[in-house]
Amino acid sequence: MDITDIHDRIFVLARSAIGVDVHTYLNETRKSLYGLLIADGGASFRPMFGDPPAVLLDAANARPSDTVAGFCVDVGEALRINIRADVFLLSEAMLYETGYQLDAIIVHELAHFAIDSANDDILRSELTTEDRQTAAELYARTDRQMERVTRHNEYFCQVLIVACRRWIADRNDLNIQDALYLAMKFDVDGGFRQ
Repeated sequence: MDITDIHDRIFVLARSAIGVDVHTYLNETRKSLYGLLIADGGASFRPMFGDPPAVLLDAANARPSDTVAGFCVDVGEALRINIRADVFLLSEAMLYETGYQLDAIIVHELAHFAIDSANDDILRSELTTEDRQTAAELYARTDRQMERVTRHNEYFCQVLIVACRRWIADRNDLNIQDALYLAMKFDVDGGFRQ
């Protein structure tokens, strides 16, 4: 996918997967959304979209990253800089992914965004008993020693399952098992199949 399309994909997928209009959210919170590309194998960050200010780039570049993607709500608080913004992070390597892999990673990060921005009401209301069971199984496969960093707790797994189901609702070529596998394949031992 072309780097210039990432911004638009986030907005489209946020609406379908988590039921959030990002434009409205940004206006109501008076925040900006910036995209940073994780470059040089995690050693540096480059602007991807939104013209991130130098203070953000400097703070981000002071911390190497070994992640595929991320979504930081209130990045100013997280990095202790004077900025009202959220940040979407994406590894350069993800730009070369084919099929639904990039969308699945964006949906994964939007699940984090929904929880961290308190926009998870819709997803919580659509959670089924089967989702809770599947989430428990998914959570059992995550690396719990890294949970403090990844924030892949059982509730995250529940939100992700609903977000994936919403994302693929109108697709005939992708089922929930494949969607979950794509969304979590970098985060669980051996990937995940429902």
